[in-house]
Amino acid sequence: MPAKKSKARADKTSEHISSRQDPEILNRAIAGYQVAVSMWKEQENQGWARFNVMLVLNGLIITATGFTGGQTSLLVMNTLLPIAGLLISLIWLIFMRREVAWSTYYAMSARELEEKYLSDVVKTVSRGSVFQKGEVITFELNGQQQNLRINFLARNIREKATADWIILILVVFYVVTLIQKIIV
Repeated sequence: MPAKKSKARADKTSEHISSRQDPEILNRAIAGYQVAVSMWKEQENQGWARFNVMLVLNGLIITATGFTGGQTSLLVMNTLLPIAGLLISLIWLIFMRREVAWSTYYAMSARELEEKYLSDVVKTVSRGSVFQKGEVITFELNGQQQNLRINFLARNIREKATADWIILILVVFYVVTLIQKIIV
């Protein structure tokens, strides 16, 4: 009798549903996990596509600013180009922050589903957070254990933070350009 009570309690605990207990919940968890990972990947791709477009656009503005630099007949352009670049860079920074938030949301959604429902079999996202911290991850490949660890630079120089720094450098460039035009 006590074994039946403990099994009934385990079945009612939604936080620790084993993939072996309810195939319908497992199927829903797998579908949700696939959607979260797919949306995470798509969000990352969109973010980097936006980054590349904005980088090219800023390059064009900087080039145009350089070509119009000393010409007094283009005084309006000399001022408008850096202002446009500054505004575009600030909008870009907001978009990057939004992309990071959505990407993090999808990653955490996938991790939650993985840890809650699929951890008997799948540990990809969960282990990824451990890997990102620089801890050793062990894989079993062809019956042999293989260790993998991310190096110090890759662990500490994150691409999204680097993207923010690039945008901030461009903002500083545009502000300095505007100040220089006001002073000269």
